[in-house]
Order: sequence, then C-alpha cells, then structure tokens
Amino acid sequence: MKSWLPPYSVIRYEYGKVTVFGVAVPSEDAAAHENPRFDEAVKDIIKLVQPDIAHIHCIQSMGVGMVDICREAGVKTLVTLHDAWWILSEPVHA
Repeated sequence: MKSWLPPYSVIRYEYGKVTVFGVAVPSEDAAAHENPRFDEAVKDIIKLVQPDIAHIHCIQSMGVGMVDICREAGVKTLVTLHDAWWILSEPVHA
C-alpha cells in the first residue's frame, strides 16, 4: 500500500484522551524483524514526550527494537501479544 506520507515520517493525533503517534513504514520493510529506521523514530518520540509508559501492540513492520529502547529510556512498557511472530526464531507465514 502506498502512503501519502514520506517513509518514516511521524504523525501525532489524539484518540479520545490518548495521544497516538504513527510512523509511515514503507511496505518493503513490512516483514522486518529489526527495523533501525523505525527505532530512530521511537527514540525521537521518547525524547519529545518523555512518557511514563508505552503500550506496544501489532508490531509487524516496526521491529522488536522499540521494546529495548523503551526499557533503556526507563519507560515502563506494556506489550499486547496478538501473535508471537517476533519472539520466534523462524518466520511463520499463514
């Protein structure tokens, strides 16, 4: 799917009383287990917001690095598992 946003640009919006950040990940990076460009966006967001907690879910295309980034920054992290592809040593495809 083609995005109207440049790759890895960040948008911020409100959903009710929750601030949400979105990062435009290009489709060619959608299967990435590690995504260094996404990691850099996460670092920028953490530096800007300085959150107490982060809720992470549906991490396909984002990579798993953001969990470590949050931990290293002292951000409490909640991960909702919808599946376990990112903790398996081999990719699983339906």
